[in-house]
Amino acid sequence: MPARPLTSLSALAAALGLAACANISAPADGIAAVPASQVLDARLTTPQAGYGKIVVKRGEGMAIAGCASRVFVDAKAVAELWPAQKVEVFLPPGNYTIAAHPGNSCGGKLIEAGAKVTAGGELKFKASGAGAFSFGPESI
Repeated sequence: MPARPLTSLSALAAALGLAACANISAPADGIAAVPASQVLDARLTTPQAGYGKIVVKRGEGMAIAGCASRVFVDAKAVAELWPAQKVEVFLPPGNYTIAAHPGNSCGGKLIEAGAKVTAGGELKFKASGAGAFSFGPESI
């Protein structure tokens, strides 16, 4: 019996999809860099000599997975993060307010944390939540 065209097409699409996935390398921690299309201020995501780095990541299994979380530095929007994404922010030494908001359609409030950036230093923050949105420093 000859193969039905729709079945053959479905099988081909599935095979191509698997082949494409096999060529995508995921980071060891499962958190991927935010795509450029979600960066709202590229000046803050460009490495500079003498600057420090702040990494803000968003966990995978958040209850509010259907909304992007917006990340801010001193009230300036930096990026929109979806689950399992991170953004690296580069800043000159100094004191900053790092904040995240879970997204307007998901409810929740803006949460802020202080950060003291040093030249060549790295700080990590994480947005997470199981029922309630939380944001704060993460141990390196």
